[in-house]
Amino acid sequence: MKRLLILTEAGPEIGHGHLSRCRSLASAFGSRGYLIELFVDIQDTMLAAGESALQWNKLPDRLQASIRSADMVIVDSYIVGLELIEKIYDMNHRTVIIDDYPYRHYRSGVVVDCTVNAEHKAFLPREDGVRYLLGSKYCPLRQAFWSPLIKTIKEIPSTILITLGGCDVRELTKPIAEKMLARFPGVRLAVVLGGQVKANNYSRKLSKMGAVVHANLSAMEMCKIMDRADVAISGGGQTLYELASRGLPAVVIKLVENQTADVEAFSSQGFSIYAGEWAAPNLLENIGLGIEKLWTRKERLSRYQIGRSLVDENGVWRLVSELEKIFE
Repeated sequence: MKRLLILTEAGPEIGHGHLSRCRSLASAFGSRGYLIELFVDIQDTMLAAGESALQWNKLPDRLQASIRSADMVIVDSYIVGLELIEKIYDMNHRTVIIDDYPYRHYRSGVVVDCTVNAEHKAFLPREDGVRYLLGSKYCPLRQAFWSPLIKTIKEIPSTILITLGGCDVRELTKPIAEKMLARFPGVRLAVVLGGQVKANNYSRKLSKMGAVVHANLSAMEMCKIMDRADVAISGGGQTLYELASRGLPAVVIKLVENQTADVEAFSSQGFSIYAGEWAAPNLLENIGLGIEKLWTRKERLSRYQIGRSLVDENGVWRLVSELEKIFE
């Protein structure tokens, strides 16, 4: 049996996108018979069965042994430095780097960047000794999002979805909900709170305001809520790829710096509308204006089609197949 070792990170300051796509890869490779080891450098993040918390950037002896013996190593981190990545590569040349914050220049190995337009913009100039797999066609969505999509685009929106990640790191959900309820009376407001939000008091406050609150959703539940919604308000990162795959146009806020490339790319392609950085003084007004721009069926249908053209449910299988070909 082949062995796959995955090294990644997660937490309130980092977000959960790295861990999310690594779980997707673990599921896909696991379905092809691989034995999976997944180590996560975490910041107060719940892990699933089969995942282990480890400060792997210290390269403890037991991890070094796993690196050397693995049939493939996947590293998904923007915190660790190039020096550490090169040490891992020296231990095992069958190493894959997932890097959507492309300011490191690699001299060898396989580099994956699933950002929209990465095939045209990322890692320039490129090295002859590196194999690049670039672009959103390789995006490894969570397993629930591998399902086919059947969606009706309504004439008038009836549900606005607010989802600001696992931690709501900027505490924007409540003020955004207040603004949307006042600006769009009669529209159902579906608010998703991630597992790291202290949900009890928060949920009561939002519910009293008139929002329908969903907390600690599974990936399948999240997918179904996206399919029922008409427009979304979201942060950048992996959630934006999931929204695109379900054809749900979004007004997007940049919550952390490493979301810049995603936010700019989806907006420039015409799928999403950028409202601004989280601390922008006119953020709430911009969000309202963005929702108004998405109000007509024609506008939402156009953006639905763009999103689906950028990200679909088969990205993880394209990526897995390419990696297997490289290392066969």
